[in-house]
Amino acid sequence: AEYYATALGHENARSLSLLPLAFQRKLNTQGWDVFFGATVSPYKPSPGTSFMIRYYDALPLLSPHTIGEPWPHANSHARMLRRNMEQGAHFYCDSEPVREDVLALFPGQERRVHTIPALVAPEYRPDVRPEAELRTILRRRASTATAPAGGRREALGTQLPKLIIACSTLEPRKNYLRLFRGFEIARRMTKTPMQLLVVANPGWRSDAELAELKLLVGEGAYHVSGVPLPELRVLYSMAHLVVAPSRAEGFDYSGVEGMACGTPLVASGIPVHRWVYGDA
Repeated sequence: AEYYATALGHENARSLSLLPLAFQRKLNTQGWDVFFGATVSPYKPSPGTSFMIRYYDALPLLSPHTIGEPWPHANSHARMLRRNMEQGAHFYCDSEPVREDVLALFPGQERRVHTIPALVAPEYRPDVRPEAELRTILRRRASTATAPAGGRREALGTQLPKLIIACSTLEPRKNYLRLFRGFEIARRMTKTPMQLLVVANPGWRSDAELAELKLLVGEGAYHVSGVPLPELRVLYSMAHLVVAPSRAEGFDYSGVEGMACGTPLVASGIPVHRWVYGDA
C-alpha cells in the first residue's frame, strides 16, 4: 500500500525527487502517425502523433516486493504510466486481468485501455524425438549455476522417467520454492519415477531458489538454461506435464507453449492463468 500510494500520488513524497529532471524527453515526431512504446515510455511525442503503449503488467506497482530494487522501479514505472495516461496514450494489455489492473489505477479510461493477447510462435508444436536426443539436450544445456559437486552428471537413468517441466526466469513471483516442495511430496507419494526439469535463467532475488535447486539437482532433478526454441520444443513435447506455479503474471507463455506442443498443464489459479488458459 505504501509503494502504491506514494508512487501514484503524493507530490510531497521524498522519493519522487530521486528521478532526474530529464525524466520525460520530448521527441520531434512531426509527420509520423504513431509512436509505439514497447512498455511505459519516458518520451513525449509531438502533437498529432498517436501514442500507443504495449503494457505487460503492473507488477512493479502491485507486487513490488517480488522485483529487484523495488522502490526506484515502482517509482519510475508509476510516473511514466501516469504521464503516458495524461498524454492520451492508448494502452494494449497482454491479458484482460492486466487491463483490469490498469483501469483500477485509472478509472474511467475504458476507451483507451484495450486487450490484445500475446501470441506464441508457430514453431511451438509437437516434436517427439528419440530419447537419445533428449539426453543430449539435457547434457548440452545443463546449467553451471546449480551443478552438483564433482561436476555435471547424467540425471536420467536407463528408463526415461515422467518429466515435470517448469520454464521461466528464477525469481520470487514464479513460486519455484513451492514447486520444489510440491515435487518432493509428489515423489514420496508414488512409485512412478519422476524427474523435475527446470528450464530457467537466474533472475533477481533468486539466491534462495538457486540454493534449493542445487540440492534437488544433486538428488536427481535437472536444471538447464540458454535453451534455444527448437530444443525447448523437444523438451516440452517429451514432458509428462508443464507446471506454471506463479503467484503473479501478466500473461505467462510457458503454459501455452507447452500445450501447443501437446503437453498438459498444471497451473496456479491466479486470474491471469484462468483467463489465458480458460477451460484448458
